[in-house]
Amino acid sequence: MGINALYASLFEDPVTRLDLHDLPTSHSDGPAYPNVLRHTDIPEVTAIAAGRSRCVIYTDRPDEWTFATQVKEKLGWEKQFEIRETEPPTK
Repeated sequence: MGINALYASLFEDPVTRLDLHDLPTSHSDGPAYPNVLRHTDIPEVTAIAAGRSRCVIYTDRPDEWTFATQVKEKLGWEKQFEIRETEPPTK
């Protein structure tokens, strides 16, 4: 449902902050939206959403969010986009 909230934030005002936990980093691993991978994927949509509202991603795989992190650095976002590392699940 986090992906649905991410997309909904692009069309709803005002969303001030998104706290998203354990998002997949690709639609190939997450919700199936037909043909979306022809145009974009989750890190790119996250960067767009961060331009509208603060996004905090909680993940144990921060290296998979390089696109959104690079956008953050290029645009000088201090708090607009943030990754908070969580502990990987124990098996």
